[in-house]
Amino acid sequence: MSRKSIAIFLFLLAPAFGPAVEFCFAAESYQPPARSRKAIRPDLLTDTYVPLVIIGEGWSQQIVIQNVDEEEAVTGTLEFFTAQGEPWPVELVGRGASDTFFITLLPGQMVVYETTVRFHPQILGYAYIDTNCCPYSLMQTIFRRQETNRPDFMTSLAIGEDAFRSVHIMFDNRGGKYAGVGILNTGTCFSFSCETTFDLVFRDENGNVILKDTRIQRNGTLWWFSLSANYPQVAGRLGTLEVKSGDPEREYISAVGFSLQFAPNGAFTAVVTAER
Repeated sequence: MSRKSIAIFLFLLAPAFGPAVEFCFAAESYQPPARSRKAIRPDLLTDTYVPLVIIGEGWSQQIVIQNVDEEEAVTGTLEFFTAQGEPWPVELVGRGASDTFFITLLPGQMVVYETTVRFHPQILGYAYIDTNCCPYSLMQTIFRRQETNRPDFMTSLAIGEDAFRSVHIMFDNRGGKYAGVGILNTGTCFSFSCETTFDLVFRDENGNVILKDTRIQRNGTLWWFSLSANYPQVAGRLGTLEVKSGDPEREYISAVGFSLQFAPNGAFTAVVTAER
């Protein structure tokens, strides 16, 4: 059962057990004896997000899924969404254009979904991978940018879990470098709420607070921004960004953080983030 299905089920139980969100996260405090995190919270491994998909300006991207389980098949869907959370038909090499692609992998098999190179202005979005519980799988995405008379730039990112307490992102804007940062709000919309309030805390390398900000973001949307352009206070500085709940009555969030670190010559690399 996916996290979305669980959320709907708990929402229906709200009259008997109190607010759905509170009921859902109350279960976090209970951890029965188990051999692995997978046994404790198998639903965490069925919903996975590729936090950034870039189409245009010479960018292409591979989404790689490997079934590393010895017994069970991996089945599910790969779905694409615009930054605004709308279904997004994306053209994949050899597969045509669609907003949904089906996944079926036997033990030991892998699949590569590769976007077609386009040179029109950039369009940003994200991908959602919904697979069955609970075979083990390995997922990653590989970015590539092609420009005339220049070497291709590439970087890769392992796809993991989304955060439910906080996201931590390192940035290094020294020496002409600059960072692009993405916050993907993976929260589910309920009849009483479809927005999340995030607190953003910027710190220097010694942990001292540089500035704080609060942002209200619609659930199911991606916010991609230039760190130095949006927050000039961190230009030329080394530090970290923490994203956490800005609602005093709600400790938990549902989000994925991502960052690309760019050099002055346009080269880039993915920055590993920490989700708690």
